Parts: sequence; C-alpha cells; structure tokens
Amino acid sequence: MDLYNNPLKSFLNYIDNGSFFKRPMQIYYILCGALTMISILVLTIVLSVYLVKFLLNCEGWSAFVGWITFVIYWVLTIIMAFSCLLYWWYRSKELVNQSNKGNRIVALPLWGHFVQTGIESFGVYFALFCSQHAICLLVYTLLSGDWGLIGGVGVSNDFSLMGLIFILLGFVITLLVIWGFAYIFILLAHVIGESIRIKANIANDTRDMGDIMRASTIK
Repeated sequence: MDLYNNPLKSFLNYIDNGSFFKRPMQIYYILCGALTMISILVLTIVLSVYLVKFLLNCEGWSAFVGWITFVIYWVLTIIMAFSCLLYWWYRSKELVNQSNKGNRIVALPLWGHFVQTGIESFGVYFALFCSQHAICLLVYTLLSGDWGLIGGVGVSNDFSLMGLIFILLGFVITLLVIWGFAYIFILLAHVIGESIRIKANIANDTRDMGDIMRASTIK
C-alpha cells in the first residue's frame, strides 16, 4: 500500500500547495499573450487591405506620405503586438507570489489575478490600438495636407491656422477619451481582481471559524 499511497500523497500535496495550478497557468498566460499578438497582426492585415486600396488611388505627394504612414502604422503594430505578448509574460511571473506555502486557499488568488490581468490587458490593448490609428491619421493628414480626411466636419483641404488648431484639438480630445476609457477598464480590473484575492487572504489569515467570529466583533 505504501507503494501506492506515497505517490498519491505527493500528488495531493502538489495540488494543495498550489503548484498544480501555478505552472499550467503560467503556460496559459503565455498562450493568451501569443493569441493576443496574433489577433493584432491578423486584424492589422485585414485593415491593411483597405488601406492599400485607398493608397493605390492616391497620387503624388499624398501617395508618398500615405506609404510612409503605412510603414509607420506597421512598425507601431509590431511594437504593440510584442508588447502585449511581453505583458502576459511578465504577469505570468507574478503567479508564483500569489499564494504562500501553508496557505489553505490557493486557487482563488490565482483566479483573481487572471481576471485582473485579462480585463487590464483589454484596457491596455484598447488604448494602444485606438491611439495607434489616431496617430497615423494625424500624421497623414498633417503631412499630406488632406484636411478633409477627418471627414464631414467642415474642414476644407486648404491649409489654415484654424483648421490646424481644430485637427490638433480633436486629436488631443480623442486621446483623452481613449485613455479615459482605458483607465476605467484598468481600474475595474484591479477592483475585481483585488476583491477576489482579498477573500482568499482573509481566509488564509484566519485559523478557524472562532477567529472569524472574534474578528467580526472587534470594534
């Protein structure tokens, strides 16, 4: 029986100390980062088809500026894609510290960290993706002189100081709105993730129900 019980006890201890959850989740985090990176590249390829069609209809200086902006667009995309991969990679390293040796609650802190990372990742990705497109649109508009590209806002194609101020002001407001929404997502991620983890911390810090009852009566 010892030949059977010893491996079984070792396996159960492996589950109870949290190692059973941590290491697979680290791999899962890296897979999430890889999927995020691939999704960014695939979405950019799809959008690039329409951008190329637009640029092929341009001529002269507008075409030249358009292709330069297109290259900048892809450079920013590659940087953003690898940044998302590295984000999940660095977050996966934090899983080791989510539970300590001797803790009875080991899975809940990991789940809280995953929920926080997922929502936070979406907020960061949303901000970077939208900012990238806003920057590229601004660069093309300013360099090409195609003021009407902003679209249906009464801005003529002729250069004017008021037109420039209007475009720059719109760009700043757009970035503020984008990062404002991203901030809400990141804040929400931490509120939800920390709410989950604090329950596990309280459970791990109390030895029995008597401790919980006594703690609840302290004023």
